[in-house]
Amino acid sequence: MKRFAIIFGVLLTFLSCATFQKSRDENDADYIAGLIDSGNSQELSRLSAVPFLLDRDIVALGPDVAVFWDSLAKGGLRLGAVTLEAVIPVFGDGYKEFADTMEAKVFFSKYVGPGARILRLSAGSGGKLLLIVGSDVFSRKIYGFKGPF
Repeated sequence: MKRFAIIFGVLLTFLSCATFQKSRDENDADYIAGLIDSGNSQELSRLSAVPFLLDRDIVALGPDVAVFWDSLAKGGLRLGAVTLEAVIPVFGDGYKEFADTMEAKVFFSKYVGPGARILRLSAGSGGKLLLIVGSDVFSRKIYGFKGPF
């Protein structure tokens, strides 16, 4: 049991390392961009939190989030290779990246999970987008999408 505790402590220290987090953020960005490029709306819907922040609007129902991802796929949005430009904390004024509104502020304070981040991406196809993502060792969640702009 003591050996397990030591291994777990070392692993936890490694996972909290800033370099690991940057790698995780880049991996999340590439994975989600790949799903968008391949038109995999089912997986995007499965990963999406409900409610979901779309630009400056809160999408309150799961089927509506699925319609958004389906429409994006049918519209043929392709991002190409993405570059992670910035990681913005969701606490404080982070909500202003999406919209400087009371609705966005409440969404971030009420629905965005602990440890979530805003990823600002530059798309290879042109434009930028924002993703609100949360992830841990075993899962990832998309809380919001804005773009391309």
